[in-house]
Amino acid sequence: MKSPRDLADQSSDLRDLRKLKDDDGSMRDTYTLPLNEARLKARQILNEYPTGGYLTIRFDARTLANMNVALERVCQRRPDVEDHRVRKLVAQRIIQCAKIGKKTLGALTNAGERFVRNSRRSA
Repeated sequence: MKSPRDLADQSSDLRDLRKLKDDDGSMRDTYTLPLNEARLKARQILNEYPTGGYLTIRFDARTLANMNVALERVCQRRPDVEDHRVRKLVAQRIIQCAKIGKKTLGALTNAGERFVRNSRRSA
């Protein structure tokens, strides 16, 4: 028979697990390890993925919509961006911005426009 304390701990553990679940049902793990152990753990995790260590980044529907609108805005304002190669580079910069958590339409648009400005200066 479980004691009240055991039941409370089990309930708390389940609540914590629910907090860690992503919308897609996957689990997040957080590790606090010394540097060398962290490197080994990272290598172990990356080796478990069949894609050779590439982790899939998933964006929610709102972020994807913002990314699409940002790309279109940058390309409409700058006709020279219609070149496929440049458009692809702008899209990559917008994706990088979203990956670091800056997912608003303004932030994504600014990232694309900043890339275009900087690429013109270096050209």
